[in-house]
Amino acid sequence: MKPIKSLYILALITLTQANLNAQWVNIYNYNNTALYAIECINEDTVFVAGNNSTILRTFDKGQTWQTIDPGFEIHAKDINFPDAQIGYIVGASGRIAKTSDYGNNWELMITDTIYRLEKAEFIHPDTGWIIGTNMGLIDGIILKTVNGGLTWEYYYPDEDIQLFDIEMLDDLKGFIGVLNWNGLNDDFGFLKTEDGGNTWTLSNLGMTRVTNISFVNCETGYCLGMLGPEGGLLKTIDGGETWTFIVNGIGGNTINCLQFINEQTGFYAGWEAAFDEGKISKTEDEGVTWQDQVSGRFWDMDMINVDTGYALTWDGKIYKTTNGGWVGIMGNTKKTNYFDIFPNPFNTKLFLKFHGQTNDINKTLIIELFNTIGQLVYSNKLDYSKTNTVYLKNSKQGFYYYTIRNHKLIIQAGKVLKITK
Repeated sequence: MKPIKSLYILALITLTQANLNAQWVNIYNYNNTALYAIECINEDTVFVAGNNSTILRTFDKGQTWQTIDPGFEIHAKDINFPDAQIGYIVGASGRIAKTSDYGNNWELMITDTIYRLEKAEFIHPDTGWIIGTNMGLIDGIILKTVNGGLTWEYYYPDEDIQLFDIEMLDDLKGFIGVLNWNGLNDDFGFLKTEDGGNTWTLSNLGMTRVTNISFVNCETGYCLGMLGPEGGLLKTIDGGETWTFIVNGIGGNTINCLQFINEQTGFYAGWEAAFDEGKISKTEDEGVTWQDQVSGRFWDMDMINVDTGYALTWDGKIYKTTNGGWVGIMGNTKKTNYFDIFPNPFNTKLFLKFHGQTNDINKTLIIELFNTIGQLVYSNKLDYSKTNTVYLKNSKQGFYYYTIRNHKLIIQAGKVLKITK
């Protein structure tokens, strides 16, 4: 047993500080294959699509993942499920894959285009829109179906217009983020439709490029505008008629993903491929300030609610959070370890002894422990006046993340190792 303990302790010491500080947990690795798109159906069921016809599915909150062979080649760029049974994957060479049975079987739908299809937006199992780009040339395509992909309508915007993201507010009104490369009228950010995509018009002069759009209701939405190398966040409160600049520094990366859960809380995943830098950030004040949560080459993310969500990386990693990606150790506190936690590694019991000043922090504190797939396994209040005991008798051996927090902030975080079942 001693050599095993030594090996566990060495592994614990060599964990990076980034992993200790954030509650985004790497729950699965898939063969270093690029994972491009994720769709959370509910808290139990999640689909992932990527390069080399990769389709992954979980029915148990990410504890196990099934690899699904579609039976044909599709290099996925986006995945969209309008309901739990019916879903679409879009990818290179104008290919679309469709399932009608929860992802068990997939049908290849070959369109009349070889454009690379980038984004899918379905508001109903039968009604949806797809945007794509002509590889090697700067022009785009918009596809629409009203019969589940049996037939497609094709719309080609003017030449030199590149399409980035699509968001439909209802079956009539929607926006596509665009960039005009013709050098003459390159100061707009959207193609806009108010008739379900039968016609599209340029709108919102003064925005150079919109790479991501996220509406929380029919009136309030956010978008990423490419305002120089730093990028910028903009907001609308009138259904996209006018947009107000909020802040620089969000959205300037090559790969972008923006998702607001409500008007206050939003998440950003970005990756600058040229410099191999990426991160997930979070705002809770309508995009005015952002807190970086975890670094990585993130390609896509999907939050189910303000607490639970998943993210994907270029090299096949799936991350999960169940607490909104809380950053564990707050850098502006005078002391980060208010509690001694021992022993570590441990068998069935952990002890926590307070050694700080009670006026340093809020007196009502809670300890929470999460397993390596982000599930909460223990939660309890802490008592300052005595040594606290945490029992994990029936839990599996392995690493557990802990956080000690008050009602608002996490004031201490780390990892502990359980070495027996």
